[in-house]
Amino acid sequence: MGLVNAWNNFTGRNESAPDVLHYMVTKRKKSKWERLGRGARDGFTPTSIHFTEEEYKHLDSIHEELQIASDNFALNSELADKLQHEFARRTNRIVPPMILAAAMIRRRKAGELATLKPKTDDKALGFSDIDQVAK
Repeated sequence: MGLVNAWNNFTGRNESAPDVLHYMVTKRKKSKWERLGRGARDGFTPTSIHFTEEEYKHLDSIHEELQIASDNFALNSELADKLQHEFARRTNRIVPPMILAAAMIRRRKAGELATLKPKTDDKALGFSDIDQVAK
């Protein structure tokens, strides 16, 4: 929360934590945000949470059933809560939603998650022409 407060004070805006995170992730994906790299961890001890193979299977099943891209769980608090609730229901284990989102993203990047199904109709695709936005 301190980062978001500092962000809002610096920018003069009133952004929410998910909005700030989305901005940072988007910039990072476009190589417009500093890479931290392995050396950035000096003096930092990350929280270590381990998953069993069975728990990974549940996480993978949730991904396939909900058909939601893994990054969205980190960027949307409602989706993150849904992920946490579903994981807890299936495993009887409560894990912070951002840890679950990070695990899912890590599995996607490692090629261990199934590819999401393509949207099946034109309505599910959103607008296909920028001119439709103005209408």
